[in-house]
Amino acid sequence: MAKDIVAIDVHVHLSDETTQKAKGDRTAQMARYFGRERPPVSIDEMADQYRARKMMAVIMNTRDETVTGLTPVPNDHVASAVKKHPDVFPQHLGDVELSLFHLECA
Repeated sequence: MAKDIVAIDVHVHLSDETTQKAKGDRTAQMARYFGRERPPVSIDEMADQYRARKMMAVIMNTRDETVTGLTPVPNDHVASAVKKHPDVFPQHLGDVELSLFHLECA
């Protein structure tokens, strides 16, 4: 897949039910701010969406418990997404650098 990549989204947050539940009231606050609710998107569906666009996505986890009091999304949850879909969600920035190299060579 690396040779087929046309873009890399370098700042993505999961939006599945586990992640939305961890956001607590923030999900409703975001819906009010943006004027619409955001339905959950499963990890498999998100991976398929990026795959269909020939993209990779670097998952970022929100860990602001000390400021918000919200329980963070467990790192294991994010890691399981990366492990299940390594062709879409790189494990570390070295994978992104390798993919960028392939983009430059294409």
